[in-house]
Amino acid sequence: ALRKSMSKYFKDLSLEKDTATLAAHIGNQAVKRHLCYRRNSSSLSAASVYLACQLQGMRTTQNSFCKIVGLTEVTLRKVYKELKNHWPQLVPDNYK
Repeated sequence: ALRKSMSKYFKDLSLEKDTATLAAHIGNQAVKRHLCYRRNSSSLSAASVYLACQLQGMRTTQNSFCKIVGLTEVTLRKVYKELKNHWPQLVPDNYK
């Protein structure tokens, strides 16, 4: 379910391959490490993509991001905050 919703977000946001790869890694690590386990796959996917965009320097407002992915800003903020608190564990070891 995570992969399916992420793929849709990658397409809807026209993400570059590096950002999409980073987002997928973040989402997979979050699931693997049982972070955000209370969250559904679409909110975890969206927050992973948003975190990857931020880490890659893609500046977008939460409002415009949420309109594209169909998530409320409150939900994005909550899940994003959970991921951001653990981001060093979520990014690949070779991430700059």
